[in-house]
Amino acid sequence: LDDVAFPLRSVGRYIVDAEGRVVRLNGVNWYGAHQEQGVNNGLNEQPVAKLAKLIRHLGFNHVRMNYAVAMWGLRDRKVPARQDFLSANPELQGKSELEVFDALVGALTQEGLMVIVNCHTSDHRWCCSFQDDQGLWYNERWSERAWLDSLTGLAARYASNPRVIGFDPRNEPRPSLPRGSRDPLAIWWNSSIGGGCTEVSLNSNGEPLVSLGYMSKYGICMPQFFANWQKAATQAVYAVLHGNPDALVFIQGVFGYVLRPMRASPIHFGQPCLRDRLVWSIHDYTWARASYQLDSYIEGGLHSFGRVFKAIRGMYDTRLSISDPSAEEPWEKFVQAREQEWAFVLADEDGDEAPLWVGEFGERSRSLWWKNFLRYAEDKDLNWCYWAFDGIKYPAGLTVHTDYMNAEQAWGIPNGQPLQTPVLETFGLLDVRYAGAKAVWKLADVISIQSPVIGPQKNRSRAVFVDINASERCVFNATLQPVVGTGQLPRGLKGFLSK
Repeated sequence: LDDVAFPLRSVGRYIVDAEGRVVRLNGVNWYGAHQEQGVNNGLNEQPVAKLAKLIRHLGFNHVRMNYAVAMWGLRDRKVPARQDFLSANPELQGKSELEVFDALVGALTQEGLMVIVNCHTSDHRWCCSFQDDQGLWYNERWSERAWLDSLTGLAARYASNPRVIGFDPRNEPRPSLPRGSRDPLAIWWNSSIGGGCTEVSLNSNGEPLVSLGYMSKYGICMPQFFANWQKAATQAVYAVLHGNPDALVFIQGVFGYVLRPMRASPIHFGQPCLRDRLVWSIHDYTWARASYQLDSYIEGGLHSFGRVFKAIRGMYDTRLSISDPSAEEPWEKFVQAREQEWAFVLADEDGDEAPLWVGEFGERSRSLWWKNFLRYAEDKDLNWCYWAFDGIKYPAGLTVHTDYMNAEQAWGIPNGQPLQTPVLETFGLLDVRYAGAKAVWKLADVISIQSPVIGPQKNRSRAVFVDINASERCVFNATLQPVVGTGQLPRGLKGFLSK
């Protein structure tokens, strides 16, 4: 970790440093700043320097730090963060949420860890549900411009710190149907793909009610109510690089789980060489199978818009539990699904490989899914970041309004009432005191896949190098990649039907 030469770049399927040394990412998510408490969890239990040392001592090399657009958008108010959530860190009391975030990033990187900054939500909320109004990169309170400004602003803010290696611009981009709304906003990778299109209709009692446009093999052809994540992701890359031209940008697939549409319609930069800043990202949980089912619906041609939303609800409003068949998926089917949906980027048949980072994975028990994922991560030598380091989800004393949550997320949280005890993070590695392991088996399992296994010979040497040509290093040209937004945003289903 101390030998890494910055900045990092993408070369083939690997992330490499400035000397061509392969850097295999294995880290943890440490969260809280994107939620109602506004600061990371555990700061009322342990000093931040101690937590940073613990993360490194456990063998991790990076931390994914999650924020809400509101943290950046309200920075000028300089409202102090809640002191009771910072009681083990008196030097942070009186600071704003952004200043606390700064201090945490500084402590982690001073310890030698790398940091990836993730825009998790727009408002301070837990993620993710179908009705939380955080699925797209904008909502009525925080515009697309506010999102892009937060990426540029934070990238510039940390540009002088080379160990802030990159940005993950949006967490699990997905459709949005806020509670009380009957006007869904859908999303796909590219809303203008042509070829092999099947008409999609909204049905009533089995009879076509209105045509919603056409679906191609890999995405939506022209429905005007679909938000275009490909265009937004491209703008996000530009926004980050305008703030820090040397940053990596980790682009998540649709819903956070699917990369296959990117294969048919890749990102095109004003400078093609900027691919050396791009890392693809996915998440993997027991419920990932629902997103793969949705992709198969799209590939097979849709006959009802409702079928898409039924699949989406299966992912976000009725999350599949460990008792679901997907958690007991046999190894062969587990591998087949991931090879089809995202792992192909590591060894593309056209020689167009790219690095992949599993920005989240986690589990509460030693299910078959868990065992399969550990085996697959080692076989594929994946970059990964475990969800989560934390022992708690919400601290005692916090008031949380659960109206936007699904039933599982809201369980045990008194709506609008101060929490008498912390809400536990069931996937967490640490206990509620942030001083020991929640489950020794889980921590041991995660540590067991930290060592890189690079190349067909499964080389476990400490330093593996790939050929890089310094003359081909790409210098970002801001004038060729302006941050202009995605243009006209979709109007929602009602807007589409009222044309």
